[in-house]
Amino acid sequence: MRTRTVLLALMGLAGCSSQAPAGGDTAPTPVTEKQVAAFERLGLESGAPWTLSTDAITGAPANLRGRSDVVLADRKKGLETTAAFLDRYRDLYRMRDARSELTLRRERGDALGMHHVRVQQTTRGVPVRGAEMLAHYDAEGRLVEIAGRYVPGLQDLDVNPSVTEDAAVATARAHLFAGRPDVADDPVIVVDPMLVVHAPDLATARLAYHLRLRVAEGHLALNDYTIDAKTGAILDWFDDLESIEATGTGSLGASRKFQVTQQGGGYVLVDTTRSAGGIRTYDAKNTENTPGTIVSSTSLTSWDQSAPTGRGAAVDAHYHAGIVYDFYKKTFARAGIDGKDGAMISSAHLAQNLDNAFWDGTQMAYGDGGQLFRPLAGSLDVVGHEFTHGVTQNESGLVYQNQPGALNESISDVFGAMIEHFDAPDALKNWQLGEAIGKSGPLRDMKNPGGVSQPQPSHMTQLVRTTQDNGGVHINSGIPNNAFYLMTVGGTNPKSNVEVKYGLGWEVSQKVWYRTATELLTSQSDFAAAAKATQRAALDLALSPNEQNIVECAWIATGVLPGTCKTILPPAAPGGDPGNGGGPGNGGGTGTGTGTGTGTGTGTGTGSGPTTGADVGEGGESGGSRRPRFADTSTSGCSQAPGTRAGTGTGLALHLTGLAIALAALRRRNIRRA
Repeated sequence: MRTRTVLLALMGLAGCSSQAPAGGDTAPTPVTEKQVAAFERLGLESGAPWTLSTDAITGAPANLRGRSDVVLADRKKGLETTAAFLDRYRDLYRMRDARSELTLRRERGDALGMHHVRVQQTTRGVPVRGAEMLAHYDAEGRLVEIAGRYVPGLQDLDVNPSVTEDAAVATARAHLFAGRPDVADDPVIVVDPMLVVHAPDLATARLAYHLRLRVAEGHLALNDYTIDAKTGAILDWFDDLESIEATGTGSLGASRKFQVTQQGGGYVLVDTTRSAGGIRTYDAKNTENTPGTIVSSTSLTSWDQSAPTGRGAAVDAHYHAGIVYDFYKKTFARAGIDGKDGAMISSAHLAQNLDNAFWDGTQMAYGDGGQLFRPLAGSLDVVGHEFTHGVTQNESGLVYQNQPGALNESISDVFGAMIEHFDAPDALKNWQLGEAIGKSGPLRDMKNPGGVSQPQPSHMTQLVRTTQDNGGVHINSGIPNNAFYLMTVGGTNPKSNVEVKYGLGWEVSQKVWYRTATELLTSQSDFAAAAKATQRAALDLALSPNEQNIVECAWIATGVLPGTCKTILPPAAPGGDPGNGGGPGNGGGTGTGTGTGTGTGTGTGTGSGPTTGADVGEGGESGGSRRPRFADTSTSGCSQAPGTRAGTGTGLALHLTGLAIALAALRRRNIRRA
């Protein structure tokens, strides 16, 4: 998703547009006069600053952040409240009628007292694939952000199909088995067929069938298809087996303790001590048939020793699945992969000499390795990676293609590292994936993505554009991976040489990423949306301005966000929050403050960028505690020459002058590009 950012303050509007990515074929949709007017009215009516990022393809807002009045008095009316807000500012979204175009996907509160409403765009009752929006309300019921994708101009699309669903399935099946007459008669499971609007851009919106075909016998596959409902043509397809080509070792004879269930005169690898659904481990017996046969034994001390290859891999799969469950439960109070304590199913000994492991939408499957790897279930971070695909499936549903797919892979890498650190804390060694099973070293390295046998980019200037690997999902994941590393412990990006001087630490960073992954992403979120989401999470979690600067700097270092990093201070001592007395002093603003508890803080600013009033003379925090800041306190975000910040004025007066100038420029529909 290509975006551009503008900042609305009570007294004016500042704007800038990010450059379109290299190789883009679609001209950006211009901002309209009505959008500018609606944006200005929003700021005047709310009396608060707002920031706006627009989707360069659709022209609609991708991220709107600020603070409204209290609008959500009844937590049972999230859809109605969100639709009412969007209707009031419909020109901003180029929307006709929010109440008829939006349906509720999910709404829920969280432990912070916030309320999240996920809505699906529809056209005359037909869902627009990938067009979802998330509205976030604070504990008092004020709208603080709407993020996601809305596609304008679809209200009059003809939604009467000319092709039947059965014909669409037949087309997909023929494609799936093309050139494979030996397996053409294998049974196929049609997963979630649905009539949708396929709208990758404004010019090519089509009525379509979306479905997945799953084959579990003879020709293991899970393909995602979008079929034109008027012509029957395949509009899009990709392999949806969310896999990892791991590099790691087996169990190496390690002794494991795990839970089993008695059955008849023996025992089976079923652990029901953690959840009602149970952790269940099967043996595929070197075939592609999953889940296979439940692993059993007549002894409590001898398991999985008769397999022709990968002996003990089923034990590894079962044992590691228990650690994954414990991590999510103890760290985030999450009830299993689906959040409902459903079964966690694993199949070991998949196929013969298979150098792969994957999540197939319902379960985990592990090969025993061959030329490249030892049994893949032997690596805890691989098991954590794959099961996290299940978490993503149940939360954001990130589509497994292009940047959203690379983000999907990265989130699994991120949580694989967290799970490994949870089991065996190590500040230095938990940044590599699959290091325990690879015969030629780790598969991926978050600290240095380019330093492995299959190098990955660490910066947006290295983004690989390819039609292979579903658009590079296992390649480009190195960019957000490095952002996570820098955000957590600090460091220097190997491409940009931008340093994130200090990190949040594992505990805080994992809170930011879990909130991002479960509450703040949609199925089409790209790297830029993920960056915005982690910033939103930092605000929601009441991280200090210094910590928020760390989050932002990690994405600047990887080239996902423009601009230069703000000053990052050393981590706070217990009871204090460095520099929080006057904010970090953005843009030359200064301030001092003293907390009334055990912590004090002072701060001065030396940056040259503009500042908002929230950073000027802000008081100290009581006892060094943290509180949410809903007003945006960032700079405009426009990137200029290396080492400079957009805007050179200091102080509030020049900031407002710049806003007025930018407003005049926008009214001439001359969107300035950095």
